[in-house]
Amino acid sequence: MKSRTEIAISKFLGGYNCAQSVFYSFCDDLQFDKNTALKLACGFGAGMGRKEEVCGAVTGGILVIGAKYGRDEKSDRTSTEAT
Repeated sequence: MKSRTEIAISKFLGGYNCAQSVFYSFCDDLQFDKNTALKLACGFGAGMGRKEEVCGAVTGGILVIGAKYGRDEKSDRTSTEAT
C-alpha cells in the first residue's frame, strides 16, 4: 500500500496542484470523496488563485485538518464567537 506521501507525489506528478495532491492523499483516512476533494482544493493551487502567496501544500493540509476536526452544524458554538 502506498504512503500518503507517495500518493501526494503521484497526484502532483500527474498534473494536480499541491493542495489537491495533499488533500487527496488523506481521503481514505477521512472517508472523503476523492473527486470532491480534488474540486474543493482546485482553487488553492499556486498560492490561492495563482497569487503564489501561500503554498498549496499548506492549504491542502488546512483542508485536511478542517475535514477531520472542523465544526459542523451539529457542533456547539463557543461563547467567544460573534452571533
